[in-house]
Amino acid sequence: ALTRRHRPMKTLFAAAIVLATVGAQAQAIDPLKAAVAADNRTVGNVARDAHRHPYETLSFFGIKPSDTVVELSPGGGWYTEILAPYLREQGQLYAADAGSVRFKAKMDSMAVYGKVKITAFDPAKGVLDIAPPGSADAVLTFRNVHNWMGSG
Repeated sequence: ALTRRHRPMKTLFAAAIVLATVGAQAQAIDPLKAAVAADNRTVGNVARDAHRHPYETLSFFGIKPSDTVVELSPGGGWYTEILAPYLREQGQLYAADAGSVRFKAKMDSMAVYGKVKITAFDPAKGVLDIAPPGSADAVLTFRNVHNWMGSG
């Protein structure tokens, strides 16, 4: 039988269980964490998370699931793999690309990329049709300045 002396401990234990459950539920519904953990991401790209810190990076930039985001020069789609599912339901992702066949094939490979709009971006040729004017909440590029410098 529980005495009055044991009830505070039982109450404290019950409160700890409730808080742990609520915390786990809050973490489970974080859409950015879900996008980072999504199964559309390639194994090689996931392995680089420890060094690139995608959750922290996109959180720092304040990217919300309802935003319209332009990703300049998405390359192999490392961030696209995260941004596409994150923005799919409420936002919009424009992948401003120079016409990469490999990137287009990746976007055609899975339904999660179905809402990504590939636009034209090739600064060396003066092609800058990245998104409708005034539509973007954020324009992002990652690890591209060295490529642009080399192309003039």
